[in-house]
Amino acid sequence: MEEENKIAKLKELAEGVAKGNINLSVIRAVKTLENNIVSTGELSAEFKTLRQDYNKNIAYWANKNIDIREFLDNTGYTLNKAESTERWPKYVKGERQVLLTEGNTVIDVKSGESMNLFKFVNAEYFKDNPKMSDTAHFVNQIYKHAGGTSMLHNITEKKGKKENIFNVQKAVKEFKLSDYRIEPLNDDNIFLKKRGIKKETLEDRIFSGTILQGNKAMMNSEYNNVIYPFRQHPGEKAEDMKTLLQQYGKKIDVNGNQVDKIFAAGEGKTASLWMSNPPPAGVKYVQVMENPLDCLSHYQLYKPQHTLYVATGGTPSSGQLELVDKLCKEYKAQPVLSFDRDMAGYRFDAMYLAHRAPDKVHLSGAGDSVNVTFKNLSEVCHRNLVTGLEKNGVAFEAAAGTITATAADEKQMQLLVNVANIHALPRRIDIDKAKYKDYNDDLRLNIRQPELHKSLEINTLNMKI
Repeated sequence: MEEENKIAKLKELAEGVAKGNINLSVIRAVKTLENNIVSTGELSAEFKTLRQDYNKNIAYWANKNIDIREFLDNTGYTLNKAESTERWPKYVKGERQVLLTEGNTVIDVKSGESMNLFKFVNAEYFKDNPKMSDTAHFVNQIYKHAGGTSMLHNITEKKGKKENIFNVQKAVKEFKLSDYRIEPLNDDNIFLKKRGIKKETLEDRIFSGTILQGNKAMMNSEYNNVIYPFRQHPGEKAEDMKTLLQQYGKKIDVNGNQVDKIFAAGEGKTASLWMSNPPPAGVKYVQVMENPLDCLSHYQLYKPQHTLYVATGGTPSSGQLELVDKLCKEYKAQPVLSFDRDMAGYRFDAMYLAHRAPDKVHLSGAGDSVNVTFKNLSEVCHRNLVTGLEKNGVAFEAAAGTITATAADEKQMQLLVNVANIHALPRRIDIDKAKYKDYNDDLRLNIRQPELHKSLEINTLNMKI
């Protein structure tokens, strides 16, 4: 598409937006075209004016029509059912607690500050570009994180009043095992074979009953997927699962996104994990990964004798992190973090450290824009950290006893995790990473590292905490 044609198309979309023709598909179309134009180089005054206008219109619509709960979930908040009422659900993330109101806003329990979706997104997600306006940043995050129609409110008009009332008690389909056809895993499952998993691994007692296959009840057997049951304790049977993760053999379209795995409907993931069975020799380590496939791969590579494997299925919720701690306490075991060797994986490491020590570490932002705030720093530590961050080219803001550093890439994120590990906890958490992105990559490349349960190199900044 020629540059003039792109501007003409964008103008057409912007005019529709100005008239109220806005939905998630329109937002995706506008932002996709915008990104295409931006990538070509110098931007015209006409384009900048168009972008400013449609961003305002999209932001106004999104702030009213997109459920703030989706972004609470995305940033690690979990519903505390025990302390919630029908009118005031409470969400928690570490020590932070917020109440969800009927106006699609949240109220901080401690400070009383009220935040609508616009304000919440700008507080929790770090800007890709510091010069970006709050409105442009907000619309970018809606574009990045908005899924299907489930993100929208059920909006009703209250009689006698002009304003809209938001029904935040959105109907969420509960997980029902009867909706699925669950079968024992076929040893010849093509997907797992292609990923290098051997029959003897699947038949090992540590994985017995933890890997299944099936699909929705109405789907024929030829559409079988790998099914990973998520439970709250290794002693539970597969049929007691709180949710399930389906792993497809190829990427499929789900609400406009290409994915190869998907969770069952409902909120079961927020407080359950995929789990192996406890090893016969006893549990000394609870090893936490993103995908159960990586757990299978790690075991096939190393055959550890004292490891209970768990997987979060992606971004960990605070409920999942609490469950990891609960398992460690029960088995008197050490946690070992083995999330992927990428930006997201290091962010998940930092989430766990912040969960364990909220008075020392706070995390905000998402994707490739992550802030790590180090709190209650001693004078010496503060000085050394400033020097180390400057030496490594990490952007930061400093105040008395506090430093907020921003990771611009994977290497910097790893550095901040290292600092958090030594600063936050009296005993460092072991963090094992695959040599490549994940342990299934290592398995397929036949890469075995010499040590298990090794801490990261902590002394990067030569800090004395």
